[in-house]
Amino acid sequence: MLEKAEVVVIGGGVVGLSVAYNLVKRGVGKVSVLERRYLGSGASTRNCCGIRSQFGAEENIRLARESKKIFQGLTAELGFNILHIKGGCMMLASTPEEAEILERNVRLQNRLGVNTRLLNPGELRARFPYLNPDKIRAASFDPTDSKAHHDAVVMAYSEACRRLGVELNTYTEVKGFKVEGKAIRAVKTSRGEVKCSRVVNAAGVWSRQVARMAGVNLPNRPLRAEGMVTEPFHYFLDPTIVHLNGPLELTQTLRGELVGGLADGEDFSLNLNSSLSFAENFCKRAVEIFPRLKFANLMRQWAGYFDVTPDGSPVLGPAEEVENFFQANGFSGHGFTLAPVVGRLLAEVIAKGKATPSLEPFYPSRFREGKLIVENTAPVDRLSWASTLPEASSSAPSR
Repeated sequence: MLEKAEVVVIGGGVVGLSVAYNLVKRGVGKVSVLERRYLGSGASTRNCCGIRSQFGAEENIRLARESKKIFQGLTAELGFNILHIKGGCMMLASTPEEAEILERNVRLQNRLGVNTRLLNPGELRARFPYLNPDKIRAASFDPTDSKAHHDAVVMAYSEACRRLGVELNTYTEVKGFKVEGKAIRAVKTSRGEVKCSRVVNAAGVWSRQVARMAGVNLPNRPLRAEGMVTEPFHYFLDPTIVHLNGPLELTQTLRGELVGGLADGEDFSLNLNSSLSFAENFCKRAVEIFPRLKFANLMRQWAGYFDVTPDGSPVLGPAEEVENFFQANGFSGHGFTLAPVVGRLLAEVIAKGKATPSLEPFYPSRFREGKLIVENTAPVDRLSWASTLPEASSSAPSR
């Protein structure tokens, strides 16, 4: 392991790897990635692989729109097939309140150049006959949304990092920092100490814990979620489906399996054990929307977690308390979608030493200032602790 690096990136998931890759591309010196387990062991490989720009906050829409553009050329850029498929994404609403959210979101998305539109009941039945129209009050659809294989994306970034000379340290846990004045001078790990000029906190659900070691307080929480996969079917589901009630997500792999997930309740633990209650709840709600799944066999299930913030939007940029400590966390279930653009933008901030307008709204200081970016498609609306911060100044609709 390096004894000295220009930048230390904490977290070997898709966000941390994207940041590291983009740093070396911009000529930053030695970059060292520290991962407590194996690469992609956190949320990066425990998600449904959706890539969308159907968000409710303008700042998130703008980021996601640019990230989608990067995904289109990522296989060629990284020299590794990420199995990128442009099948679209459909957001579903079952209540009047959820339908109003979709309608307002679509108007905002269209104003920002996103090709989303509401589907009327006739279109929904004609194009997606497998859906139960009795359980759907409104639906929005963007044919340019897509999906990619999470394992492939992690491998693509990690291989590109290796080729460019990034040091990837797995099973290396951060134990603390050596802070002098208002700057981190070294990172203490289970394998020794690394001197550095700058540090990026991309540790996912461990980001709050990592930040505390440097005297920085983040509002992030690790919201537990679970996922499942069915037996393979003849391929019929092009779009990724996101039902706002949950949110519940469902997609189909190229091999035919249906993969779905749900964050239900307020479990802030890091427990990765599967539960019978999830299987019962998910299957009941999935069959209500997709009746043809009634006789599908559940092959396996697993647990994971979202690194959520009170407003459902990521924490990006420099910490106030420590001048060379940059945050790339709190994605609230959208880290896979936003990783490519966040890696580019944050690398520019670090390499050039000046702010990037696209990231400024996401700075950690927004929580103190009450300038929240309320994201109404993130799984935080029902979390009790999310109401303890100042009121949001964003005009985005809340749930």
